[in-house]
Amino acid sequence: MRATTTFSTITRRRAAAAAATLVLAAATAGATAPPAAGQARLVNALVRTLPERPEPGDDVTVIVGVDGCPVGAVTVELYLTSSDGATQAAALMARAPATTNLLRRTRSVVDLPVALEGWYGVRVLCGNFRPPKEAMANTLFAVGAKPTKESNIAGDHVLPGETLPFSGNGCPGADVEYDISGGARWPGPFVADGSIPVEPDGTWATDLLFPADTSPGPASVRARCVTRSPYDEELYIYYGGMTEITVDRP
Repeated sequence: MRATTTFSTITRRRAAAAAATLVLAAATAGATAPPAAGQARLVNALVRTLPERPEPGDDVTVIVGVDGCPVGAVTVELYLTSSDGATQAAALMARAPATTNLLRRTRSVVDLPVALEGWYGVRVLCGNFRPPKEAMANTLFAVGAKPTKESNIAGDHVLPGETLPFSGNGCPGADVEYDISGGARWPGPFVADGSIPVEPDGTWATDLLFPADTSPGPASVRARCVTRSPYDEELYIYYGGMTEITVDRP
């Protein structure tokens, strides 16, 4: 007897084939899907401080709201940024852990005791998100809105081989380095020509020698405080700008 295929039989066969196709597609997608730790969205950080306008020496609480990390562990790091006008650097000053919830959000509280003067920013680490070792965009805040540290040089003309009194304050380290550069343009990266010991109160002073072979014409003098971060990273705190000196002909 010849078999007869009914409409309902064909419908069942087509449904079974479609289901098998769906199972195969799902298995293939599961095999090639990115891991849960992958970053599918931008990570953002919103920063506020207590006190709202911290001053040097304050114990500062930094509250960081993080959005966009996958569920799991988060590390929030706090960096102090510095620049010599030509290059930038960042030193790790504090860090704290946190855990992201199902909404991909979390909050971290980072303690910054006896804060140094300068500009700080936040770096967030989570999942595969590993930004450069520096402050992320839009996370900067200042400790000391008006800088209190300063350097002074007594005079604006000097002869090669002579000295000018050079002094300053506000250094939390053991030494201040100075750089003497010739030329009328902004100098390049800071290259230390010598160092000055710092007193316990953060002040320093010396008679700054302009070498006998210093070329006549405009010159600039810059200074930076040398110290170390809580994580034993070298940290430079630059005294703002540069002091212009005219080196006269003998």
